[in-house]
Amino acid sequence: MVPVTQDDKRYLWLKLERVGRIRATANDGDKILNLHDGSRVSAPPDLRKWDGWWYQIRSLLLSACALVGDGANMHFVPREPVDPDESPGELMMPSPFERPLVLPYAGDISTMFSSLMTIKTVNSQHPLVKLAVESRFLEEPSNLQQLGRSLLWQLTDPQTIEFVRPKPKKVPVHLKFSGALFCAMDWGEVAKEYAPPYYIRGQDGKPLEVTAEVLRSWAEAETTM
Repeated sequence: MVPVTQDDKRYLWLKLERVGRIRATANDGDKILNLHDGSRVSAPPDLRKWDGWWYQIRSLLLSACALVGDGANMHFVPREPVDPDESPGELMMPSPFERPLVLPYAGDISTMFSSLMTIKTVNSQHPLVKLAVESRFLEEPSNLQQLGRSLLWQLTDPQTIEFVRPKPKKVPVHLKFSGALFCAMDWGEVAKEYAPPYYIRGQDGKPLEVTAEVLRSWAEAETTM
């Protein structure tokens, strides 16, 4: 059940299949989930006493959705589980920070690695994302699994974009680490489905291409302080 309201006075609990399309917007840093009928996802006051209530509601709801791209339009749509034993939020990567949601992508973003928008997401159907998620509890992941884990974070960060197009002289240390992992791989021994380029849907709706040359340039660049 999903709590929704139009006026912060009256709240309704909707079954997931009745929610329909969800659009994410931001207002002064707050992330808002808007429904097609003008209402929005929220919670009655008695639930707001719990720390992290909004993050928990938002994450669980969107984890049960697919992200659909239609040109410049992006929306979340409730979906059937990819795996019958899957539970919402099960694929989130362990972290003390806000984690990218691992969701199936559909529409014109079905082959993208990630999408830059109000809510951080990566494509659960991308081969390298799958590999990263499968290794999330391993103590000694392979270099390829580590690369997937690293890119899962870097390619959902809007600040990464300025280091994607021109060949940078300096990069943040975490991008240099991703680049070093890429360069440590023997790509002749790796299945092509895991290899770059990796595509990001930019905030303007246009695709950004993270190529082997970009990753190599991160490894070769100096680090910023």
